Amino acid sequence: MRRIPQRDLDEVLEDTRDVWRHLDGASVLLTGVTGFVGTWLLDALAHAREQTGCRINAILSVRSAARFRERFPHLAGAQWITLVVGDIRDLDLATQPVDFAMHSASAVPPHVLAADPFGTQDVVIRGTQRVFEAAAERGATRALLVSSGSVYGRNTTPGIPLREDTGMFADPFQPGRLLAESKRVAETVSAAVASRTGLEVIVARGFAMSGPWLPLSSAFALGNFVHDALEGREIQVTGDGSPVRSYLYAGDV
Repeated sequence: MRRIPQRDLDEVLEDTRDVWRHLDGASVLLTGVTGFVGTWLLDALAHAREQTGCRINAILSVRSAARFRERFPHLAGAQWITLVVGDIRDLDLATQPVDFAMHSASAVPPHVLAADPFGTQDVVIRGTQRVFEAAAERGATRALLVSSGSVYGRNTTPGIPLREDTGMFADPFQPGRLLAESKRVAETVSAAVASRTGLEVIVARGFAMSGPWLPLSSAFALGNFVHDALEGREIQVTGDGSPVRSYLYAGDV
């Protein structure tokens, strides 16, 4: 499997050198590392270790060790990585110390959501709760929840930027909103865990992102367009042409 381009990793490092100095010696819990955002996070971390000598230990919650090795053959056997294999809802870190946590295991392909909507909801909500509870139990002080811009619903006015305190008014009778609503509840759950444990949780609502490792046959329009082009098919646009997106490249994410 091809790694993230070297130029991108170098640019990320150049913009984040202070971060890696701050994290020297820290243990970081990461989830969703075989997904789009998680892949970039882990490879950026590995590159920073190689280039700066910072001693960061990574604890990775994964569903499959084989899937991890397939995505990261260059990191298989790395002594600074500890794999915790299993269902994220039952995450047990045993005696592993944790300083920071980054939870990005919430992207779900449409076919998975369609096949098991309530199981998906449970993983997103209860999984978020368990990740942050486990991190707090092991000493973490700060955590990042990678959420989604979909939590805003459709209450947007074209041309007017969304504020972070924009109210969210989703149609409760749209089954297709289940994943977005689950992510919205997951944000509230993370706030509840933070209130109870003292863990500081930051939420990043990512959307309209692009770059290597973006799934080409999932719920991401840009990935689907690229896939059609690569396969020599006519690019399929199912909307009416009115939506406007400002895409953010993964290196800048």
